[in-house]
Amino acid sequence: MKNADRLKPSEARELVKEEYNISVSKETMHLWCKKHHIGIKIVGRWYVNKKRLKWLLEGMEWKITKEQEKENLK
Repeated sequence: MKNADRLKPSEARELVKEEYNISVSKETMHLWCKKHHIGIKIVGRWYVNKKRLKWLLEGMEWKITKEQEKENLK
């Protein structure tokens, strides 16, 4: 994940609120990171992939899976 694509969970929650008019708790954002693979944990802190978050919210989880498969082939 490139640095430009990383959001702090609080920034990701703000983005979700602004663009999708959905309130998301910190716990929910962390759960999404783990369950839907939209984030990465670095030195104990979660960072959310902006592109994957948007895919999740727009119902395109299959794109996340395809991207993960490509990363695993590298």
